[in-house]
Amino acid sequence: MAWLCAAEKIMKDNMLIERLNNMGFSLFSREETGLFFHDFAQKTCLIIDQNVCQMKNYPYVEYTHTQNRLVQNYDRVFRFLHEDKDEQDMLFVEIAIFLNEEDPDPEKIKHSGRNRKTRVSGLYGLLL
Repeated sequence: MAWLCAAEKIMKDNMLIERLNNMGFSLFSREETGLFFHDFAQKTCLIIDQNVCQMKNYPYVEYTHTQNRLVQNYDRVFRFLHEDKDEQDMLFVEIAIFLNEEDPDPEKIKHSGRNRKTRVSGLYGLLL
């Protein structure tokens, strides 16, 4: 039974990887916490957290070290929580909102989070 769950996870990860490849993003790392993609043309990195909330021994120091390195190497780094593998469509709606934002200045982001709150100031989502 465990092998079936692992096979299903790989299949869903492959679907996610293929969809992001179609958007110009390449998988460059598969970590315990999730998947890391980049698009050199857009100088953009996507972190797709898949297991962070379920981990008993969260590798905080390693994770933040990696995250800080990415922020130094890319103009834009976006982090998304995606633990429900069956809800890929919502993940791609969220990605599209951030990638297509008219003004990439994080202080001017108009939409974020699953509830799409419009705001004048303050940041509701997580933009690194």
